[in-house]
Amino acid sequence: MVAFLLQLKVMMYTEPLSVELRSYLVLLLELLTESPIRRGDTLIPYEEVVSTLESNTVETMTDLGFSSSSRFSVGAYSSTATLYMQVVREKYTTGIELMTELLHQTEFTAERVKVCATKLINEVAQAKREGNSIAKDILKAMRYRKESNVRISSLLKQSKFLSSLLEMLEKPETARTVIENLNKVRSILTLPENLAIHMAADWQAMKELGIDLIAPWKRLVQPTSGVDKIAKSLPDWEHMEKNNEALKPYTGVIVGLGSVESAFMFRTCQAITDFNDPDLVPLLLFLQYLTQLEGPLWRQIRGQGLAYGYNIVPRPNEGLLYFTLYRASNVVAAYQEAVSIMEKQVGEGAEWDTTLLESARSSLIFEIIARENSIEKVVNTSMLTSFKGVPVGYNQSLVRQVGKVTKEDLQRVGNRYVRHLFTGTDTCTAIVCHPDKATDIASAFKNMGSPLKVETSLEDSILA
Repeated sequence: MVAFLLQLKVMMYTEPLSVELRSYLVLLLELLTESPIRRGDTLIPYEEVVSTLESNTVETMTDLGFSSSSRFSVGAYSSTATLYMQVVREKYTTGIELMTELLHQTEFTAERVKVCATKLINEVAQAKREGNSIAKDILKAMRYRKESNVRISSLLKQSKFLSSLLEMLEKPETARTVIENLNKVRSILTLPENLAIHMAADWQAMKELGIDLIAPWKRLVQPTSGVDKIAKSLPDWEHMEKNNEALKPYTGVIVGLGSVESAFMFRTCQAITDFNDPDLVPLLLFLQYLTQLEGPLWRQIRGQGLAYGYNIVPRPNEGLLYFTLYRASNVVAAYQEAVSIMEKQVGEGAEWDTTLLESARSSLIFEIIARENSIEKVVNTSMLTSFKGVPVGYNQSLVRQVGKVTKEDLQRVGNRYVRHLFTGTDTCTAIVCHPDKATDIASAFKNMGSPLKVETSLEDSILA
């Protein structure tokens, strides 16, 4: 995002939707920018709508959660749907008018619903071949409740749902139900109490252009009376199962996928749930020490060719600590190396290489600063501040804390969080590998105290 552009975001709180209506979210977000618009008595064809958006905006998109990796993998803060637009500052009013039309005046037609639903179903076939995404989605399916956006919007559930809609669209009476439900979802999401607006612009330049900043928004938020409370998005951990009892006697799942040669692994345990937790910076430094270039995990996992990528990262919005392996040629050996390294670093006599520790501090500071090294990143940081519940200047305060972390702090957080990722009883593990390797991998993990259920196909897995 460059200085003469401005960013407009309308965020919609999805929590009031029933489970039935929630299934329509993925399709609705697709249809918002791909449907005809009603202007008075005139229906503007969708081709003209698309052309108008292309000529008046730099970018227009929708998202479920923030920074979702695909249409079927919901992003962070999963109860928030977003309509996003980037325009040049002279088109400020036009941009808001277009957003208003997309949200309130799109007319859902059976023909366009069919086209968009078919397109989404076709995307499922490709998405099912992506080993890393599938492993992540399986992990989330184990953690999140069935009625959550994360579960309902996942690829196999959407594939079934959209296929059933295509059948309903063949008959006029059931087609009417589909259109009515889409309109119900839209009417709930666009209630004033479910809307939030975020703008980023050079306000001084806007003032010099004589642009009225407030008036254009008045049509977007439809006037109602008696709005007592504006909805506040929930952290993702609120949408999760409280424990992994449903998995027992297993601690996770292995799915054989014929399209992958190497293995992909996601493992989580419960951890920090608050971005203001004093343990967060020590934990980030502990993990940076382990995962940095030329660090312990790099040498033992990447250096030995056991896996192409690895990471350990906390996600406070989910209240989880993640361990991941990407394109592992030997997922069992890579995991064993990670366990061995962890045990050395959380034990009583743990040694901290001075050079590695200082390079971890430096690289962690660099990574935190990099969160705000462009205008676009600063804008996103500003928006996420309210979702994370952190003060302005949060990243700067993290940077200041990095230098103050002691070896005692590292020892404490290593024992409290990282040890549990590899030894705790509340862990969940998802592995995607070639079907021929699934049984051997399951046997090895069982011997390590982590029994994993082998699923021979995605359609039989927890994702279905």
